[in-house]
Amino acid sequence: MLRLSRDIYASAFLITVSIVMYIASNSIKKLTVSKIGADFAPKLVAIGILILSIFYLIT
Repeated sequence: MLRLSRDIYASAFLITVSIVMYIASNSIKKLTVSKIGADFAPKLVAIGILILSIFYLIT
């Protein structure tokens, strides 16, 4: 049971971190007019962490 609660806390922490990371990446200035700018990679990583932590929470 202790392992289960640790997993829930870990996945909740990672979900929180990914949401904060996604919001913080919106403040990165775009230096080009294209859709893929300097904020693309941090947003991609944040979404990846969010998806994986949700899967971790479900299992």
